[in-house]
Formats: sequence, C-alpha cells, structure tokens
Amino acid sequence: LMCELKTKGEKGMRARGIDWKAYYLKMLFSGAEHLLLGIHSDGDFGSEPLWTYSLKDVAQEAGGVSDVLGKLAGLLQRIIAVAKKAGGPSQLSLLCDGQGGPLQIRKRDGKAH
Repeated sequence: LMCELKTKGEKGMRARGIDWKAYYLKMLFSGAEHLLLGIHSDGDFGSEPLWTYSLKDVAQEAGGVSDVLGKLAGLLQRIIAVAKKAGGPSQLSLLCDGQGGPLQIRKRDGKAH
C-alpha cells in the first residue's frame, strides 16, 4: 500500500490552505492510494492525529484538474514532436525558469527547438 505523507504548518495552512491539486497530481503519478497529513505548530504535532484521505477524497477536494492534465498532454505532445524531429537517438534537455516562463527543449548541441 503506497501512501503520501505530508506535513503542514498551522500558520501556513491558515494563510494559504492546502494545495489539493498538487497533492492529487503527486499521488496520481506516484501511485499513492492514501494521503496522511500531519499539522504542526512550530514543529510540535501535539496530540493532533494525522488526517487520512483516500485518493478519491483528495480528487474531490482538488476539484477539476482536467485543465492541468490538458496542459501536461500538450507538453508531452511537444516533447514527442521535438524528439522525432531530432531523428534517431539524441539527448534532449528540458529547461524552465521556475517562474512560469516558457519551457525550452534543447538538443544537447545547445540549440533551442
């Protein structure tokens, strides 16, 4: 049985809540069937039990994720097209700035595709 174990600070949870979509996608791709979520206050979990959610529970909390999966499908299609264009075995690098900028696919020769 594969489980995803997450901890979240009480202050952060009040300020930002839980990113259910991120948890759901991580569980979906890792094969985890359950999420165990522990909430702490300055590192102290106290007597608060772990909150347990099934994959179905997390999916319901996440709401629609089809937009995210649609983007992923488009990205995978683009990667496949670039790999086919490269012709034969070659090494590609995927680069992003981590700030939502465009994804770059580069052949190891340094040229953007």
